[in-house]
Amino acid sequence: MNAKRMETVFRVREFVRSRRLHPGEKLPTERELADLLALGRPLLREALITLEALGELEVRERQGIFVRRLPLEELTGSLESLLAWPKEMLPEMLEMRRVLELPAAELAALRRSEEDLRRMEECLEHMEQLHLQDHREQGARDETDEAAQGSLWNTLFHTTLVQASGNRVLLRTYEGFSVVMGRITAHMRRFHVREPSRRWSHLIVEEHRRILLAIRNGDPETARKAMGTHLDETARVLYSLPEQPLFPGSEK
Repeated sequence: MNAKRMETVFRVREFVRSRRLHPGEKLPTERELADLLALGRPLLREALITLEALGELEVRERQGIFVRRLPLEELTGSLESLLAWPKEMLPEMLEMRRVLELPAAELAALRRSEEDLRRMEECLEHMEQLHLQDHREQGARDETDEAAQGSLWNTLFHTTLVQASGNRVLLRTYEGFSVVMGRITAHMRRFHVREPSRRWSHLIVEEHRRILLAIRNGDPETARKAMGTHLDETARVLYSLPEQPLFPGSEK
């Protein structure tokens, strides 16, 4: 995602927060929102699509744009209140990813649309750009921004994949779970932004590409296997991280 697109996503998020909108409440129309934020409508529309795929907004045809209620809001809040990330919970979180994402990959291979494929490919392209940028820019970098972008595109890829499964119950469950999972992903990337991240970033791109290829080919068995391999590698990296609080400042 280029800087302008990322900034637009953050601006829409901040608008929702600043207006103190609650789940189920309606945003201004797309035209009004574009005027309020001084944005072009094509750029705003891309941000709305991204936030809808992430489960933060819902665009209802002929009704408008609404804040979406996330199923695991209470769980997310309780995690933020923890003094530190309990390492014993990691196996359960990783098990849950397998429960949700392996069958989702199988179903996506059978039910995906061309639009699903296009959106997953776009996510993959942005992930690859981040990897190439990490190689090129050896000097000072905004590591926090890189972690945020990596987390966003990784989450969007997986959310789109689950959406491609065509199972609405699975999607709603995953949307809530991904709120928590996204925090782990961002944390993981923050610890792998220097030299080790070059190999790790390349591996992430290749693993996602194998998942996408299997889904594009309509091969559910290979899609499930590729997803399993990716989750195994994710687990390996997570377990290798130093024991640090997941939420900054929570150690106080």
